Amino acid sequence: MDILLIAAIFLGGIAFTVGGLIILSSYAKKHMKQHTQTTIKTQDPIPNASVLDRLRQAAECVKEQGEIQAAHSMPNKNAVHSRYKNQLAARFKELEEKKHELLSSIVKDGFDPIVTGYNAETQQEETMPLSKFLGMRETPPEQEQETPPPENVAPESIKKVTKNGRTFFLIEGGKTTTQ
Repeated sequence: MDILLIAAIFLGGIAFTVGGLIILSSYAKKHMKQHTQTTIKTQDPIPNASVLDRLRQAAECVKEQGEIQAAHSMPNKNAVHSRYKNQLAARFKELEEKKHELLSSIVKDGFDPIVTGYNAETQQEETMPLSKFLGMRETPPEQEQETPPPENVAPESIKKVTKNGRTFFLIEGGKTTTQ
């Protein structure tokens, strides 16, 4: 009788474990499917989306960047955690590129909404046009004037060199300035 009881408990344990694994795997499969769908939605910006939709997508990127930055600022636990943080840094960069692409597409469409940003130097919020926030040029590069060499250096010690379409001023003593 003891052997039958032990066998029943053993078989019951196996059945319970198999059932738990089936439930856990179905939950994981469902969760991964939702995560994949979310990733696909965030990676494919709508090409003809309205300005408001693109601003919302950029806001989602900023929110996710904040979460990544909070996770990245935590101390490393071990080597695996360090690799995970490297992935976070890569994701942060992808989001920054996507955000810049979305915001610059708004400006290219002829809209220049007023945005509020946080200035880290003054530690205050600033309101400015989106084009100024992105640092976009107001004049095309071909219309810009050539920058003269520094004035505080003797002209005979300056040598003008053009390399790869850019002009450099070589100053005697190893200092260089570029334009």
